[in-house]
Amino acid sequence: MNVNGGNGNIALGWKAGENIVSASDQICIGHPGYKSFSGGIFIGNGALHTFCQIGCNEFSVPAVYNSPTGIGRDVSVDATGVFTSEGSSRRYKKDIADMDAASEAILSLRPVTFRYKPEFDKKGLPQFGLIAEEVEKICPDLVGRDAKGQIDYVSYKAVNAMLLNEFLKEHKRVQQQAGKIEEQDRKLQEQQATIAQLKKGMEVLTVSLKEQGAQIQKVSDQLELNKPAPQMVDNRQ
Repeated sequence: MNVNGGNGNIALGWKAGENIVSASDQICIGHPGYKSFSGGIFIGNGALHTFCQIGCNEFSVPAVYNSPTGIGRDVSVDATGVFTSEGSSRRYKKDIADMDAASEAILSLRPVTFRYKPEFDKKGLPQFGLIAEEVEKICPDLVGRDAKGQIDYVSYKAVNAMLLNEFLKEHKRVQQQAGKIEEQDRKLQEQQATIAQLKKGMEVLTVSLKEQGAQIQKVSDQLELNKPAPQMVDNRQ
């Protein structure tokens, strides 16, 4: 334990906490700590330790891997190695606005299949995702960079939100189209009903015309019967 100053500091391991000068409440395990950064927890040396497992050994299942707790915050690690989590409550946010056309960028992304290099995944399992460099060219806001400023990862949470927005936009278009089709069907039914009424009216009119034609023919026949016979005129008189 090599804590040089401050209050409430805890150090464990060789040269742990040796950089602390005036900081307080630091917990340093195998880490030299920071001279004036209070309230931090620092575990391991980034130059020596390249991966982290919790509650496991070479043969056992990690303690936190198989222990679901239901809905909770997703935890991530930023480019400086700090554990972070994202809150979704309105009280954390400002400048809230509809996404609108901003999500259309994802329609140009190229989903790929791939395998991680052996130094990152010894099993080489098939993976599905995006290539950060390709995403950066289309939508820079979707990628993150490491401590050196190099393109490093894609924010799949943001991609999911954009996908949801595009889905809702398409769903709205489908509903509007369905509404138009329903209106067209209604108008077609009205037209069919009007045509049926006109057809019925034409049938009635046809019957009436036939009856009138029969009456006219009857009168004409009667007039023909009552017509006087023609008389011969003697021109010699």
